[in-house]
Amino acid sequence: MRLLLVIGGGSTALEIRECADLFYKDLFEKVYNVIGDNEKSTLSNIIHDSEVDSFIANNNEVAFIIGFTNQKLRKLFNEKLHACEPVSIVHPTAFISPSATIGEGSYVGATAVVSSNTRVGKGCIVNIGVSVGHDAVVGDDCIFNPGARISGHCQIGSRTLFGANSFIFQGRTVGEDCAIDALTYIDRDIEDKKLCTSNVGGMKVFKNRIF
Repeated sequence: MRLLLVIGGGSTALEIRECADLFYKDLFEKVYNVIGDNEKSTLSNIIHDSEVDSFIANNNEVAFIIGFTNQKLRKLFNEKLHACEPVSIVHPTAFISPSATIGEGSYVGATAVVSSNTRVGKGCIVNIGVSVGHDAVVGDDCIFNPGARISGHCQIGSRTLFGANSFIFQGRTVGEDCAIDALTYIDRDIEDKKLCTSNVGGMKVFKNRIF
């Protein structure tokens, strides 16, 4: 049986770890969290960043999933773990339409919905209570925080983040490397690398998202 590395030690990584421990026992012999060298954790089966290379070298059939949102670190770990298999973890209460596809290395949280004919890319986080509408197309490494709503026929570029309870109107396009603030309603197409927020009195679009 394979070993699973959950990259990250808090937040969504903890939810992924719990889901894997509870519902993926038949697929993984043991689940580990990978945390920073200076981080501390009360979890069992912890590996620090500096130990990852030797762990992979000494074990066969290591799989991984990334459980945080920082895109620079996501890229770093995808490159570091290129010899390992990215796997998806889906909570049993989530609904994924039989006509939908989910890319490898993605997480779909509790009560999330991925609707008919929808395509979700690799390495995405579709968090608790998120819905992705019919015929939507989502790029790689997108992050949907709890409660985000993506309407039907939307196009979402890679590495874009949707904050909690944000909403995008049907048929709209959001480009790559964008950030949509929590509770923000997207009623227009958004170009690449834009930051959108409703926290300044009406929806505002800022020129460049800074990572």
